[in-house]
Amino acid sequence: MMKRICIYGCSEMLGGTEKYILTLYKALNKEEIQFDFLYPYNIGDIPYKKEIEEQGGKIYKEYYKHSDRKKKGAISPDELFEKHPEWVGMYINWQSVDTAYRLIIAAKKHSCKYRIVHAHNNNYNRKFYLKDKIYEKYFRLTKRLYITDQLACSNLAGRWLFKNNNFKVIPDAVEFDKFKYSEEKRSQIREELHIKNSEMVIGFCGRLVEQKNINFLLDIFQVMQKKRDNIKLLIVGDGVLRKNFEKKIEEYNLKKKVILVGAVNNVEDYMQAMDCFILPSLFEGFGIVLLEAQAAGLKCFASKYVVPRETNVTGNVTFLDLKDGPKCWAECILGEEIKRYDAMQKLKQSPYEIQNTVKLIEKIFK
Repeated sequence: MMKRICIYGCSEMLGGTEKYILTLYKALNKEEIQFDFLYPYNIGDIPYKKEIEEQGGKIYKEYYKHSDRKKKGAISPDELFEKHPEWVGMYINWQSVDTAYRLIIAAKKHSCKYRIVHAHNNNYNRKFYLKDKIYEKYFRLTKRLYITDQLACSNLAGRWLFKNNNFKVIPDAVEFDKFKYSEEKRSQIREELHIKNSEMVIGFCGRLVEQKNINFLLDIFQVMQKKRDNIKLLIVGDGVLRKNFEKKIEEYNLKKKVILVGAVNNVEDYMQAMDCFILPSLFEGFGIVLLEAQAAGLKCFASKYVVPRETNVTGNVTFLDLKDGPKCWAECILGEEIKRYDAMQKLKQSPYEIQNTVKLIEKIFK
């Protein structure tokens, strides 16, 4: 008998958490498990809506925070589960503790067998208020009463969210073949973006938020372009800091050197146009984008002590300390031999191959 699970934690942007969920969802045996996607009532359009609906999933914009309870049409978590008796489980994918924990509590009240929380980060990517601290304390004290399975994308993320070792690491799954290097696609994207064959392209893919440390990224590039003229920075993604970031690009007089693509559904195509990849995050639950970059054959540079070491599946990730500053990063990157490599076989034999993740998740629901 097929089980319908309510999954919560996706936003309207295609970030690492969303990629994990959608990759997993596409590979699940839909005769046994079907996901329904729950979103806040006030979010924008979902770029991956068609993919979900084509595979039998349903999308509900029916989640209201407690502070929204007086809004017209607002329903409580209890009312939500009364409305959807078909759900036998609640699967929350979290960047950090928030009031969506009420969904887990309501799920137990309505006899949902599976009540899962999955950690996808190792710090808060927003301002932390006193009320957050209180709610976090409440979560720590009561989680054993309500949660049936504690999952995490890495040991780092699991220890941060759950404050214990009683969790299971579920490797972030990647459709590696999508990212396989293509000379044809590289030429096409470079031509579209007016990038010359002789130009070296530094790449970044991710949300333009404080966590990703994009100002530091621009500082690195500023040093690099002073030492090497035929170089460009290609940024794929969008976020709340975009306007501020664009101002900084103008201040540095780098408008002709930095290409802002925005949020796209074909990140893999833009990776073909890059020559190396930088992830200078301030904190990172895992960093699935590094697996994608390695699948595209890119030399990668990431934050030491911040990005989990297990992301370095191919041996082609160099970890650098943020404390060393942008100049040190720039010199290190320019000092490396930047060339394309093929490590697809190694990646497919790693725990991050999609079928490994599917087996672990299906085992939980069985």
